[in-house]
Amino acid sequence: MVDELKGIAKHSFLYGIGNWARPLIAFTMFGVYTYYLDLEDMGVYRLLVLSVEVIGLVFAGRIDAAVMRYFFERKEPVDRNRVVTTAFLLVLSIGAGLFFLGSFCSPALTALLFERRGATKFSSEEYVFFFRLAFLTLNLQLVAQVGAAYMKICKRSLLFSFTTIAGIFFGLACNIIFVVWLGMGLKGILYSSLLTNGFLMAVYTVFLLRSMKISFSSRDARDLFSYGLPLVPGSFAYFVITFGDNFVLNETRTREEVGLYTTAVKFGILVSSAATKPFIEFWRVRAYELYAKGRVRLKQRQATVYYTYFVIFVAMLISILIDEVIMVAEGSYREASKMVPLLALAYVFAGLRLVFELVLHMKKKTKICSVITMISMVINVVLNVTLIPPYGAMGAAVATLATFMAMAVLALWFSQRTFYIRYDLHRMALLIVTALSLYGVSRLVPFSSVFLAGAVKLMVGMAFPLVLWWIGFYRPREKRKIGEFWAAFRLRLQKSRSERSGVGSP
Repeated sequence: MVDELKGIAKHSFLYGIGNWARPLIAFTMFGVYTYYLDLEDMGVYRLLVLSVEVIGLVFAGRIDAAVMRYFFERKEPVDRNRVVTTAFLLVLSIGAGLFFLGSFCSPALTALLFERRGATKFSSEEYVFFFRLAFLTLNLQLVAQVGAAYMKICKRSLLFSFTTIAGIFFGLACNIIFVVWLGMGLKGILYSSLLTNGFLMAVYTVFLLRSMKISFSSRDARDLFSYGLPLVPGSFAYFVITFGDNFVLNETRTREEVGLYTTAVKFGILVSSAATKPFIEFWRVRAYELYAKGRVRLKQRQATVYYTYFVIFVAMLISILIDEVIMVAEGSYREASKMVPLLALAYVFAGLRLVFELVLHMKKKTKICSVITMISMVINVVLNVTLIPPYGAMGAAVATLATFMAMAVLALWFSQRTFYIRYDLHRMALLIVTALSLYGVSRLVPFSSVFLAGAVKLMVGMAFPLVLWWIGFYRPREKRKIGEFWAAFRLRLQKSRSERSGVGSP
């Protein structure tokens, strides 16, 4: 398992570089964006993007999710080549069709979302133009997904992270030019998103076409759709779970509250960016390989514990430090900090649901994944319409947490009935309880100074591994490995000190 853990750590770290760079840059620019964009701008942008994405989910058939599954099922290189290029040609044609359909429907979407409730900040013509930019961006995203999936299949984790980071900095430069320098506001954000996705699509497409000979197979197309289409209802339901609260807030509260909730989600979803995505991007590919060799049960069990350790640690640190971090924002945005701990914990359970559902994907039981999400969607809709009208954004956060907890439990139950794995659930529960306890301790920090309070809270959060040692979480083998690592680290440190003193002596 040590070699497996090293592989997970290596590739998750490499995939994580890009995901970690994004929140760091987003935080750097957070204060700038809150100065140039008001809460209504944030709310309108959120509703625009979500409306377009749900249309993409319905029509694209989740072909990107099917590529990895059938790539490893095919044994001959020529067959694998044909699966990838068939998927590429399918999303290319679907994306183009969605752009023309979306452009035609943009006036109707404008009337539905933004003009029914009276006066708005932007004119009808501006909203139509915004929608068309968003649909063109969706087209580029869909095409890029297949190239990105192929890069992950090839385990080019360093190249993938480099591409991600290049895209982040490209987008950052565009935002500075369009939003800060030219003062284009919401339109500048949409232009920046369009150009950034165009850049990423170009890089991924070049990578794919350099090593692939373009071919199309109707059989592969049927297989891709037969695997991906059952995921569409689940993807649509997951969209409702993740973003439906935005539409309920828009209907029952104000667009400013949509913007406030969007700000809280941006911090809560860092759990996914920093921990879940790097792990899943590597482990999904590795799990398929292990399943094909009949060695997935033990590895999945062990990897799930280590993933839980890392994701709950990240969520706890975000929750502990959010009050101090959000002080850089303009005053109206600071209320978002109250919702961030709930949303961070929600995305811990969202990640666990993905880990548990990997088993269903291995067994080609994607219909069950859709059933899980559909049940959770019903729970979420009931909670949203019950909690959001009286409690606003806080009600949305509570509904999201409860829904993702239900999803994780359902995913575990169905996956165990399909392919039993003896997960270390008691250890996973101990991790969550320990993190919640340390978060409670951090709330007792009395300092009024932002920097002093942040420093003390950070020390409380970093005590997480030590507290786990004290309460007996680590197993004997894990303790030995930690001891060996610590001894090797001390030896290297002593050697470095002796080399420096040798250089400085006459």
